[in-house]
Amino acid sequence: RPISLIINATRRRSTGIGTGNVVWDGSMSAVKLLECGHRTGDPALAKGSLSEKNCLELGSGCAGLGGLACALLGPRKVVVSDVASITPLLRHNVDSFLRAAGDRPGLCKAVNVMELEWCKPDDMAAVQAEGPFDFVVCNDLLYTPGNIELIGTTLQPLLHPSSDILFV
Repeated sequence: RPISLIINATRRRSTGIGTGNVVWDGSMSAVKLLECGHRTGDPALAKGSLSEKNCLELGSGCAGLGGLACALLGPRKVVVSDVASITPLLRHNVDSFLRAAGDRPGLCKAVNVMELEWCKPDDMAAVQAEGPFDFVVCNDLLYTPGNIELIGTTLQPLLHPSSDILFV
């Protein structure tokens, strides 16, 4: 059954608040890929491919849509992450989603909201303790060339050799 969710977000253009307070197109694309990915032939997106896996959404923003889409696919655990200024709104939206989803079959109720400023040692240690992660979703993170190195450095200790990463 469909889940309707009203995302509490603020428009960046009108408020001057950073990128994490906007639901970007990449998030919606990631949701569609995860919803219909089994049709692509990609084994990482096949039906049941996230069952019993640990999933991470890096830079979840205020909505955490990529991580929440993963939660519907039966993983063991989902971590949605962003900087400290974003996590209160992200936590509110994750809690709203879990309430709306109810007892949906296959839903992962273990969705953790965590602060993660890329490469910040304390944040990295806390998130690393939740991994390693089998599947990572990265939505709209490559908007600046400098992010590529930061993302790589952040992800390296959170993964294992057979981890899959979805960049949208």
